[in-house]
Amino acid sequence: MKAISLRCLPNNIYLELRRWAALNHRSLQEQIKTILEREVTLIKGSQVFKAKGWRDKLKNRKWGNLVNDIRTERSR
Repeated sequence: MKAISLRCLPNNIYLELRRWAALNHRSLQEQIKTILEREVTLIKGSQVFKAKGWRDKLKNRKWGNLVNDIRTERSR
């Protein structure tokens, strides 16, 4: 498992994290890990993340003239 070190964390943020940890009966480290896990899960499941995946899959696809293609199909 990897380790992360935070530097220059504002005092008010540190104190608030400690307060949340105490309210949740967790250590400060466990509280921060929980927050990070939740955030990563939310981002991975977000529509923006999914849309980016589709854009990446389709970026090299050659698109014709869609308007003309639709008109051709309608006139058949």
